[in-house]
Amino acid sequence: MKKKSYKTLLWGLDQKGTAIGVKEIEKDSAIEIIEWYGDFKNGSHVTRDYLQLMKGNIPIDKNISTIKNLNTDIITKNHAQILEMMSRSSVNLTSSPFDLIDLSFRFFHYFSAIIKSNNINLIIFNNIPHEAPSFILYLLAYYSNLKIIIFCQLPFSNLHLAFNAIDHYGSLDKAYHNESLCIPNISLQPTLFYMKPVKLNLFSKLYSKVKNSYRCIFLYGLLLRLLCYKNKSHSLLTKAHLLQQFDSDFNSTISKDFKLDKLNFVYFALHLQPEMTTSALGDDYCDQLLAIEKLREIIPDDWHIVVKENPKQGFYRRGHHFFKRLKEIKNIIYLSTYDSLELITRSRFVATISGTVGWEAICNNKKVLIFGHTWYKNFPGVIFYNETVTVSQLLEDTNLHADILKCFDKFIKKTHLGVIDPAYEQIVSNYNDTQNNLNVSNSLRKILEVIQ
Repeated sequence: MKKKSYKTLLWGLDQKGTAIGVKEIEKDSAIEIIEWYGDFKNGSHVTRDYLQLMKGNIPIDKNISTIKNLNTDIITKNHAQILEMMSRSSVNLTSSPFDLIDLSFRFFHYFSAIIKSNNINLIIFNNIPHEAPSFILYLLAYYSNLKIIIFCQLPFSNLHLAFNAIDHYGSLDKAYHNESLCIPNISLQPTLFYMKPVKLNLFSKLYSKVKNSYRCIFLYGLLLRLLCYKNKSHSLLTKAHLLQQFDSDFNSTISKDFKLDKLNFVYFALHLQPEMTTSALGDDYCDQLLAIEKLREIIPDDWHIVVKENPKQGFYRRGHHFFKRLKEIKNIIYLSTYDSLELITRSRFVATISGTVGWEAICNNKKVLIFGHTWYKNFPGVIFYNETVTVSQLLEDTNLHADILKCFDKFIKKTHLGVIDPAYEQIVSNYNDTQNNLNVSNSLRKILEVIQ
């Protein structure tokens, strides 16, 4: 029987290390690429510029006005997540929430027209959708029962997962698996290259130089106003105000006098926001303070919660009322710098939305309470938050190491070889585009055999 050829919309996979591998699959007639969203600079195979979409520049499509009977609940039920994702773009910094809601509906109508007018029945994402345009496209595909393939790179050299829904991330029984994959002696220690110190842009460098001088701050503000006037843009001035407010609130909230050796506490490491780990994987807990508030409800009154700020965090999602709300939670210790491993070791247990700190916890025989989706969520020692969770479940004595090793072996068999996200090329020894394109085509070919 002839295999089905899917009319396909691609999001990403347009770089030189992946595009040739994808086009090989099209040569096999397994897919017919109708639209390819990517960066135009990566080649003529890209048909739509997703960078322009992220700036809110939506092409005019004559088919939009002909699309009827749309399920607009898809947007209204997910406004919080969509607005969170839109905050990733500085273009939206000065937009009102109402304008961003209108923009989200425009994305929805635009992608509906693209899908229906081209009879698209397969959508492939190069990562978990966590920008507003790709997330709206994902929601539309999911609720329209289209075939979906989501790739996601792992923090282990040359490995990625593939699955068909965001909430299946880390669910070993839901992954598009590769049982033939055998990688001996793989380390349990992930490579967290993305936690390297962030490089400050000129705006942030200038602010860091003058922030401790009232006179310099005044002159800095005048300079920004002149720049804004000249460029007819208020976003720079808005950034300056938010950064100044963040700096003041941050410094006034940091805990100074505490002794961890005398406390019972839970360690909660805040995620960088806005980012995929909360925006897409956190669901309701893209609001991290909501998770901390829920955590406070289940632990004893005399316990503390040690909240460690992400070292790369800026003023996004750290507004004035974030710090006010944080301080209103009982027995909070808020830290900027502290050895994470020591906090894990001293804590009673660890809590996170979806962070790697949870993996580090179970590898150090400490249980973790997670509030979102993560690649290690099916491992021993991981408990997914719900309203029936008790502290006793998180304190039960257990030796996790042997069970983690067994589970890790099963987990690896659910992964695929290849670098989908070019940022991860740096953790692959002797990486080359030719071999990676072969790995990508093999991965995609096996997945298409499963979904036929």
